[in-house]
Amino acid sequence: MQNQLVCVHLEHDLLPLLLAYCNYSLQQGQGTQVDYDLRGLQDQIYQRFIRGKPRITMQVNCQCYMCIIKCLFYLF
Repeated sequence: MQNQLVCVHLEHDLLPLLLAYCNYSLQQGQGTQVDYDLRGLQDQIYQRFIRGKPRITMQVNCQCYMCIIKCLFYLF
């Protein structure tokens, strides 16, 4: 059963991925510009956590997704 579930720890699993797929640029007088390679990040998340797992179909409360998004933005 465990090989069918995805368990992700925010700080241990996702934070290093976010940092690996972001590019910082600093220009004098303009501050820091942060860009994310969203396609690369998406591919890496798929490779590490989703590939090979069975598809589960069920209804998910949208409020759950909003909580996850808020947590991610809280870190940055």
